[in-house]
Amino acid sequence: AIGRAGGNRMIIGAMQRHVDHAGVQEQACGALANLGIHQQNMVEIAQLNGIECVVSSLRRHATHPGVQENACFALSKFLTMPNENYRQRMRSAGAEDALNIIMDSNPSFDVKICVKVLLRRLTEEGQSQASPPSSQAPQFQANYGMQQGQGQQHHNPPPKFPGYQQQDRK
Repeated sequence: AIGRAGGNRMIIGAMQRHVDHAGVQEQACGALANLGIHQQNMVEIAQLNGIECVVSSLRRHATHPGVQENACFALSKFLTMPNENYRQRMRSAGAEDALNIIMDSNPSFDVKICVKVLLRRLTEEGQSQASPPSSQAPQFQANYGMQQGQGQQHHNPPPKFPGYQQQDRK
């Protein structure tokens, strides 16, 4: 609904008008990443030069933790789509250099993992538009979810409820 209402254009416009404001860039990259759940939004974002805006944000604010996380997440959305053009546009915009600068800035664990995946995918050769590896997108999303703590609840003991006492059965 946000994309259809012109939200993609508004977000990218804000990124272009406020290139020096890390907070705007952080929130805009996060919004683009969230909108990227729908393929049509990603197509429109790409048509509006959103790929280049996100890379520019990474380059300009390479040491800002929020920009690092949200911009990497946004770029990951483009690399899960079977479109070689998106990967080439990221490379042409300087994504590899920006990601290497981020890696040298001692980023958070989550960002470090995401940067490694992005760099690997940016440098992969011979990916076809028609047939990307089918496990590529789900694997990244599963790994990203685990980093965010979404998968960790399975390792915690069951919650204790007031008034509940487990009985020993011998």
